[in-house]
Amino acid sequence: MSDRDHPIVPIHLRDGELLRCADRRDAWVTVVRGRVWITQAGDPDDHFLDAGQAMHLAAGSQSLVGAEGAARIMVMQGPDRPAPPRHRTITQEFRATPTHELAES
Repeated sequence: MSDRDHPIVPIHLRDGELLRCADRRDAWVTVVRGRVWITQAGDPDDHFLDAGQAMHLAAGSQSLVGAEGAARIMVMQGPDRPAPPRHRTITQEFRATPTHELAES
């Protein structure tokens, strides 16, 4: 399946901003940066997600996504779990370079 079949929508949320999700299709919410909480009608629990975590929203569910601080999420329609975001932190960049190569520079 291509991204065209299941579009991925990036969304930036400000602290305290809410996003209402009510779709007739399955969707996945993936946190790229920050922290969000998700509550769903009929589910007594709130679900807290940090960067790198994802949650499935079933077709027909009514959900509310709230940001705790600034957050960036990706919403992808479809039943399949999306691949994790492809980004590297500065720490991973330094770990990728062997120390002996740094000393020779």
